[in-house]
Amino acid sequence: VSLATNIKHIKMSAELAAAQGMPLLQEYYENKIAEEVGHDEWAASDLAALGQQFTLDTVEYPLEPNLALLIANNEKALKQDPRLFLVYILFAEYLTVVAGPECTESIAQRCGINKESLSVITKHAELDKDHVAEWREEVHSCQIDLSGLSEQVFAFLEETMSAYNAFAAGLVLPRGTHA
Repeated sequence: VSLATNIKHIKMSAELAAAQGMPLLQEYYENKIAEEVGHDEWAASDLAALGQQFTLDTVEYPLEPNLALLIANNEKALKQDPRLFLVYILFAEYLTVVAGPECTESIAQRCGINKESLSVITKHAELDKDHVAEWREEVHSCQIDLSGLSEQVFAFLEETMSAYNAFAAGLVLPRGTHA
């Protein structure tokens, strides 16, 4: 999900947490926003580096349908309960830490893209290691009990993983076809 969309979702989650009387969760999300500042500059730098290596298509394509589904799923979940967005944050950070290094290596080998042009992935993978390791403590520090949400959590995770898998599968298909 784009960095701007992610920040939008975190802001929405903070506002909903405040409205629902969860000040520690609101504070957690507000701190998360501060952590994300500047990460869009990594992506811009990567695009500039890729532009030096390749001729980039300047045509703006519509949002890939499976990515749009992933974004809509996040918005639906956080509107249902702002605590659910914690689940997406863990999913995204865990996936980045676990798959990020292998993903960048594969892209470099198979596509001939310099790993330096993938800093948005490699830097997130490095930074998010601590978040994943400390996630349980972070949730407890917010005094958030997810135990009553197990059905919603698993449904949300299933929808998120399904949308992400469809999106990732679509990355290897020719433009205009969908998984």
